[in-house]
Order: sequence, then structure tokens, then C-alpha cells
Amino acid sequence: MGCFSSKSVETNDNKETPKQFHNMTEEEKEKVKKEIEEQDKEIEQKLEKPKTTYENFNWDEMMTKLPTGKTKSERTKRLELWKKLNEYGNGYMSYKRLNTQLTNYLDLPDVLRNKGPIKLAFNAAADKYSRNGVNKNDNLIEWMEFRIFLVYLRQYFEYWVMFQKVDSSGDHRISLDEFKNAVPTMEKWGVEIDNPEREFNNIDVSGEGTVTFDEFCTFAIQKSLDLEDDNGFDDEELKHLK
Repeated sequence: MGCFSSKSVETNDNKETPKQFHNMTEEEKEKVKKEIEEQDKEIEQKLEKPKTTYENFNWDEMMTKLPTGKTKSERTKRLELWKKLNEYGNGYMSYKRLNTQLTNYLDLPDVLRNKGPIKLAFNAAADKYSRNGVNKNDNLIEWMEFRIFLVYLRQYFEYWVMFQKVDSSGDHRISLDEFKNAVPTMEKWGVEIDNPEREFNNIDVSGEGTVTFDEFCTFAIQKSLDLEDDNGFDDEELKHLK
């Protein structure tokens, strides 16, 4: 992911071209990295205690806070969100910064902090660019990548909702019995499972006897699971998610 000045974000309609991180000289890169490290130290100290719990968290309300559309109004909302999260105004954000700022903005419960959907979406956005032949090894995100990141983030949150519906015990791991019990539910999401135990063992890549959220997401992507009450969320970028 790359580097982008806030000035370039605001004047992008005037065809001003930003200098991306992977096009910088090594000296420029080192300067940017040091700047980010110092800012991230301050950002992490701003992590707020969640006001909501996992049990009463409003998923539908959270989804409305992630503007992924391509309309002018959605782009305006997205730019406002970008500026809100990127409070230093230097046009690029690390995973640490995004995680802290989004965690506060969305008021995520403890279980979703420092792991889960945000991390997976961040990595998926980076992976999309590597498939397009761009060597993205800077661990940064810029404005041009922000919409893709939000699309993936929204999808991973949908998978988390699915995951917690299957995880009836609430221990954030899916057992074989829980998986078997959820087969009728998963049929509503678009997958028919003839042999639940065999499918479970295929998903449980670690062989630990339970399915983690990461493993469930791999399964959900492969099977194109679709939550029945997700208000029809879809985006062409989701076909690149894997």
C-alpha cells in the first residue's frame, strides 16, 4: 500500500498525481517510516474503552458507517471518514493506526480489537494490489486504496456475524457439534453440506478440533456465503477476495 499527501487527496480532481510509497527513494521511505512510527505511538495511546459489549453491539448501525458506494455522496462520506481517521493529515495510515482509529470510531467490543475483520481486510487490500503486479510491501494504506479496504472490511464483518451465529457457545471458536447444528442455517447462506464432519475437518486446517474465525472466512469465501439479511450488499471488488 502506498503514500499519499492529504493535499493530493483534496486536489485529486485537479489531476495532481501523488507519489506512492513504492516509487520513493530509500531515503524518502526511511523518513516516512520514522514519521509513521512516532505518530503510531501517540495513536495507540488513544484507544478508548468500548461503550458497548459484544452482546448488544449494533451490527446494522455499524455497516452504515462504512461508505463503500461509488456515488458522489458516498465518495464524500468516504473522504470525510478518511480525514477523520487520518488525523495527522499526512495521507497514509498503517494497520496500527487504522485499527485504533476504526476501533474507536465504530466502538468495537473488546473481542474485535487488534484482530479479526480489520486485520483481514487490511491484508486483503494489499493482496489485491500484489495480484495486479504492484509490489506492495510497505504496510501502509492510502486514499486510492481506501474504498477497496472498506469493501473488504464490510464483507469480513458480515462473515463475523455469520461466525458468531454458528458459535453458539460464544467462545469464539466453532466446534464440530456447533458446525453440525448450523448446517440448516448455512444452507440459507448458499451452501449445502452433505457430510458435515468431513467439511469441518477440511476447514480446520490447524487440526486443533475447532474452527477459528480466519479458517471460517476462508471457507465462507470459497463457498461464497451470503448472509440472508445483509441488505443485498455486493461489490465487484468482492470477486477478488480470496
